Amino acid sequence: MCELPSHNYGFNGARLTFVVFHNPPFSTLIFRPDGNYSFTGTGPLWQTWMAKKLNFSINYMMLNQSTIHQSGMSDFDLAFQLVSNKEVDVYSNGVVATPERKQKVDLTYFIWTEPYSMVVPQPEEQSRIFAFIYPYQPMVWLLIFITMIAVVLLMSSLSVIHLNVTDNGTPAIPRHRKTAFDYAIDYTMHMLSLITNQGAYIAGARFMSLRVLLGVWVLMATVLVNVYSGTVISYLTVPRTKPPINTFEDLAANRDVGIILRTEAIITQYILEAKTGALKTIGDQARRHADRFWTDQEKLSRRLATGRYAYPWIQTFCQFFIVNQFKKDGACRFRMTDPLPFQSAFFSLALQKDSKFTPAFNKALMELWESGLFPYWVRNVSPQAPECFAKTKPRTISARKMPIRLADLIGAFFIFGIGFGLAIFAIFIEQIVSRASRRMATASKC
Repeated sequence: MCELPSHNYGFNGARLTFVVFHNPPFSTLIFRPDGNYSFTGTGPLWQTWMAKKLNFSINYMMLNQSTIHQSGMSDFDLAFQLVSNKEVDVYSNGVVATPERKQKVDLTYFIWTEPYSMVVPQPEEQSRIFAFIYPYQPMVWLLIFITMIAVVLLMSSLSVIHLNVTDNGTPAIPRHRKTAFDYAIDYTMHMLSLITNQGAYIAGARFMSLRVLLGVWVLMATVLVNVYSGTVISYLTVPRTKPPINTFEDLAANRDVGIILRTEAIITQYILEAKTGALKTIGDQARRHADRFWTDQEKLSRRLATGRYAYPWIQTFCQFFIVNQFKKDGACRFRMTDPLPFQSAFFSLALQKDSKFTPAFNKALMELWESGLFPYWVRNVSPQAPECFAKTKPRTISARKMPIRLADLIGAFFIFGIGFGLAIFAIFIEQIVSRASRRMATASKC
């Protein structure tokens, strides 16, 4: 460990009272039934360094849950009040400076800084019960359904016009006559046979209009079936997860995951004061639920562990929480997002207002930061689980594994539209030819 020379700085072995509460991994307090406690984390390390550096001794005031609960305040508010009321000398858990806080206490040079991120649950795998419909977007399925109805109706109408008339132009015998409904059932079965690659035979398709319509439908069905068959296997066999949460915009759009907030945190104020965008959406959502705001970090962590919430806080805590949950569950149930678009948090110590020790603390903290010891201590006391933070490369097929859009099949529908129009045009031509033939037959008889 790097040792810096000791100086007096005017402390002369003074005994300073530090107020501390449970704030892992920086200050980890475990109270035992016999009244004793263990104090681990980075807190004891830097405080011992500072005491030796500045020549003072430390008397700890440890805030347990009972004391905090009896006060009716949060752990942060109680500790901060003790310093501002000059009942203790140093608030050692770290305070983010604000103008209001500076009016009540002295805030030192920062002891720790890092960006904000969010702890979010890992994206769940989507149910594959309806995976067979995933290859096409809903609009494509709708257009296919409309197309099939249009083809069945037109073919049924053509059959009623043509196939219920004998070759000499007289109506067919009633017992051999089929209704439009009968034809619709036959043609529906025919179309279903085609799109399931079974094939079917249609008797009486000797008219040009029917042949054109059947031809374009078969061509379109070939495209649809082959595209579907080539895609559906991946949707049935490859796990498909819900969109991950990596930004506030992702969180605002997610219906399954809400946000929980630490009441006194600066980032909570940013979210609640937002007037537009995703932050306003998230802030409004939080305000509608009283259980989204917490003053007790342990209770907040238990709620976060349910996997239904996201929590924005500094990255060291995010990593600590994820690793602890991994050790409990044996699986990486949570992940940490990329840094959020906020200024990094700068944590200072809080001393009594106008304390004579503030200048010495500032100088010593500058030296501590420049030595690199504090980041080293944080890395050493933080538990590790590399598998929960490994960056995985996206599969090359992931960009294509999305429902097939209407734009991808516009060519097939365009060809069908042309064929559908040609079939209708052929109907008029056949009717004109049929009427002319009948007139000629009638004239020859006369």
